[in-house]
Amino acid sequence: MKSIGDRAFSFCSKLTEIALPDSLVSIGAQTFYNSGITNITLPNYLKKIELLAFDYCINLQSVYIGKSVNYIRENVFEGCKNLKSIVVSPENVTYDSRESCNAVIETATNELVVGCGTTVIPRSVTSIGVKAFAGCEFTEILIPNSVTQLKTEAFANCKWLKSISIPESVSLITNDTFDGCDNLLDVYCYPEKMIEVSRGLRLSLPNISAATLHVPVSLVEEYRSSSSWNRFGKIVPLTEEELAKRISNNVVSSALIQSSNGIITIEGLEKGTSVSVYITSGMEVASGVAEENITLTLDTQMTKGEVAIVKMGAKSVKVMMK
Repeated sequence: MKSIGDRAFSFCSKLTEIALPDSLVSIGAQTFYNSGITNITLPNYLKKIELLAFDYCINLQSVYIGKSVNYIRENVFEGCKNLKSIVVSPENVTYDSRESCNAVIETATNELVVGCGTTVIPRSVTSIGVKAFAGCEFTEILIPNSVTQLKTEAFANCKWLKSISIPESVSLITNDTFDGCDNLLDVYCYPEKMIEVSRGLRLSLPNISAATLHVPVSLVEEYRSSSSWNRFGKIVPLTEEELAKRISNNVVSSALIQSSNGIITIEGLEKGTSVSVYITSGMEVASGVAEENITLTLDTQMTKGEVAIVKMGAKSVKVMMK
């Protein structure tokens, strides 16, 4: 068998496991749409995953992508609200999941094309792809100061997203980047030049009239007079506290976090940065303080598959234990 046709297993709610043959080359559109699948290993000779292939598989928790996959359409995992682990074979030359980031990154372009609720965006990523985080369930996510573009519907339908900080490096977003983000009420824009909205269109936000746009004080009037941005209920200058927080976040985004056998290692933190590790119940399991040019090593005694919350200074990120 070389291919699975469109919608072959869609709405098969009792299908929780499936062994895909090594001969499989392509998975069609909506093949597993809204099925009961919990974990999936995509075989090494699979090359193509079509549109909506695993959409709304709400029980899906982990995905392994084999070495030959070279084509992934958008919306492949939209609505998979319990997806926590995304791993790409280290032998794949088209995509990777560098730094245990729980995402799929196009290696040649450094574009993040598929994310999930536990993704930590690596500092080497330069763009967030079309619908990369569509339908993910998180209240916030840290975009590193390496990203220059947020593409079409990159964060669409992230219903729990309450605030977003757009770093200094971003120069272009699309009008529908945050389409369907019903609870997004605070957008923080840090670039010293007004961010361009593609094709000059108005930014689309469900509750934009109730939302606040925070921008550098020198750009307040420019944003207020821009047809792309002026529908925000409020456009206000960034406070000193917000500017300081962004500097802190940039320090965190430059850090490399890795996990193995219960050990979390962190490189690249500023000297003196306090770090604490918590389990999801809120109990602290490890802590330490970063030293200059020294990798911080923390023994959490957590097991593979558990989610750790790593607090570095004023910022927290989720890490899937390996």
